[in-house]
Amino acid sequence: MTLFDEYTESVKEIRTDAYSISIGEIANMYKENDLIISPEYQRYFRWEIKNKSDFIESILLGIPIPSLFVSQDIAGTWDVIDGLQRISTILEFMGILRNPEKNDLQVFPSLELVSTKFLPSLQGKTWDKEHNIGEELRRIFKRRKLSFIIVDGSNNNSIKYELFQRLNTNGLALKPQEIRNVSVLMSSRKMFESINEMNSDSNFQRIYKLTTKKKDEQEDKDAVSAFVVMQTLGDTVVNSGEDISSYLTERLTQISPQLGNDALEEIKMKFREASLILASSLGDNAFQKWSESKNKYYGPCLRSIFEVLFPLVANNLDLFRNNAELLVSIQKGLPTRKGYKDATKRGTRAIVRFSKLLKLSEIIADESKKH
Repeated sequence: MTLFDEYTESVKEIRTDAYSISIGEIANMYKENDLIISPEYQRYFRWEIKNKSDFIESILLGIPIPSLFVSQDIAGTWDVIDGLQRISTILEFMGILRNPEKNDLQVFPSLELVSTKFLPSLQGKTWDKEHNIGEELRRIFKRRKLSFIIVDGSNNNSIKYELFQRLNTNGLALKPQEIRNVSVLMSSRKMFESINEMNSDSNFQRIYKLTTKKKDEQEDKDAVSAFVVMQTLGDTVVNSGEDISSYLTERLTQISPQLGNDALEEIKMKFREASLILASSLGDNAFQKWSESKNKYYGPCLRSIFEVLFPLVANNLDLFRNNAELLVSIQKGLPTRKGYKDATKRGTRAIVRFSKLLKLSEIIADESKKH
């Protein structure tokens, strides 16, 4: 297939349109469920009050706002895929944003704004309470228009999460796992909920101990995502030229709709059992390095040790279920193994390390079964 042939095929899949819509119309669409903000998305994207107040000021002053992106389904419903913070701020300011923690049965309180650069008197102002912005400014606000790019997702649902990923990958606001959260949710709610369930496992949280910063960046959930990908690779060859974060996201969004319930339940079972075995045998030290000379564990929880040890145990539960001594011996010897040192040497791309360490776990399993 030539480049032009590829272009011709792809351009058929990506159909877009553009509209400018008043904020009053946006509010009505939201009330009538013609504009959808998935509750799960709201949990990941929350501005501080200063960001929200500055944005409301921009709308009042008529400062141009970048286009927002929505995906339109076959029924004509719009699903927000970029611009969530902006739309949520507008709806929250107007006192109509539904609270996902309350199953949409109640709304968030109307925003109480803080002072802004050009409109310092916004301090303490709300939409319709005692200290409101006034009828004249409410009218101006509702008549302001926002530009929407509408992507037709009625024939190809993957367009939605592909666009979301591309729009957000180059930004600084979202971490890779935050982008993956929404991309996976768009692809399969079942997979999204399963990853959350595995990540909340008490044994896993014990063994995959992180700093507060890494926890906030959801590196534990990133590790869970990597494990799910490991379990679905089969004979698939990992492309060593890809970025590891993009690879994990794309792989999850590809396999999520196709993975049957039984296969997903087996992955979850292996995850729970491996977490239990590792917690029982190694506890908090599961993914730390062992120092033979100092006779103790040291350093942080390492993703590289997780990428060897976790799939090793998960894929060989019977071997390690009642053999803590073997597991501890393998774990302590990892840092000095040639295969481990080769995979983790300075300058090795994360995706190359991922592939090599997964292979190393298979080699160690074969060695262990022979003894």
